Amino acid sequence: MAACFAMATDHPIFEVCRHYTITPPAKRYMCLKDRKYHPADLYTGSTGRYNQLGTGSVYLGESLETCAKEVGGYQGKMAYAVAPADLGDIRILDVFSWSKDNPDAANALLQPSGSGGWHPTQEISNKAHAAGFRGIRYPSMHNPLEANLAIWTEGELPRDAFKQVPTEGQLEGEYRSVGLFIDTAKTCTTVGTGAVALSYAAAQWMLNGSSKSQWPAYLAIAACVSWVCAVALGTLYQYSATKYLEQLDELRGSLFHERARPAWGLGRCVSAPYKVFALMLLSLLSGALCFATGVLGAAWLSR
Repeated sequence: MAACFAMATDHPIFEVCRHYTITPPAKRYMCLKDRKYHPADLYTGSTGRYNQLGTGSVYLGESLETCAKEVGGYQGKMAYAVAPADLGDIRILDVFSWSKDNPDAANALLQPSGSGGWHPTQEISNKAHAAGFRGIRYPSMHNPLEANLAIWTEGELPRDAFKQVPTEGQLEGEYRSVGLFIDTAKTCTTVGTGAVALSYAAAQWMLNGSSKSQWPAYLAIAACVSWVCAVALGTLYQYSATKYLEQLDELRGSLFHERARPAWGLGRCVSAPYKVFALMLLSLLSGALCFATGVLGAAWLSR
């Protein structure tokens, strides 16, 4: 803070240097007009509102609505979310809060110059950069009641730092589709639970019988194990699919609280719940095959 005052006291904005921190679960958004681009491809050192030529920057909106208004012709085509953790622990000058306390001065200092250039705001960014800040939080020109972020980067952000945000239509489609799979998993779990009891009883009967061979009983035991796995996988799928939908809501900023993150192993299931569903079906089918073969074998041996 002392460095801020020492290096920038000649500019009104630095009369109160505010350190803004991006805290979870808040996301910041980038909207694109063209689907063929990815945000990581748009890292640029060209001149912008709060960066001069040669200074890499990423411009983000604090809400999807503001992000869309900033991009003319956006029409909900493509949006990406960036989590605070992916931006790192950076100091951001909160010009937005200062502008609300000083609206007249803000109008004079944060608008383009008469010639259409960004010299006034670039002057602010240069002083902020010299004072150790890594970005600026400033009022949106198209939605003044909300803020944008200009983050100065020393290199490109990794591609996986940007998570694609589903549109409302896509989110509704995911809820319908995944909901059907969750209902199917519930049914499979119920059927699998009954099948476990059936195969266990059949295995006991075969082991206590007087058949010439025990291999049908072993197949019944294998079926029991497969169906136990199917029940466990069905339960895991219901959890993973629910968390998957929750993460989509979180990307859109729809959740009030950030939920506990799944452990690393479960995180892989949440990112691809369809794989868990496939394993559940495979376990059910393998159990049915083992059980049917065992029952037929036992009937053949008892002739």
